[in-house]
Amino acid sequence: MLIQISQTFIYRFMSNKSATYPEGYLNGEVLKSFFSVTGTPGNFTYTPGYERIPDNWYKRAIGDVCCLTIHCQVL
Repeated sequence: MLIQISQTFIYRFMSNKSATYPEGYLNGEVLKSFFSVTGTPGNFTYTPGYERIPDNWYKRAIGDVCCLTIHCQVL
């Protein structure tokens, strides 16, 4: 269950919410920008100190139930 929670958390927290993707959209470029990673698979480069929230990134909507809340209620 912890693996499922961690996978859901990353997607729900870091995906970009918009009118086009109300459930969120997360691609590799957006995920890499959070952690200051550039390059292609097999040739990634980490640049310390440049972690950031991506341009044009939107947070969860007010009232959107966090996956951790749901899983905690199940337990």
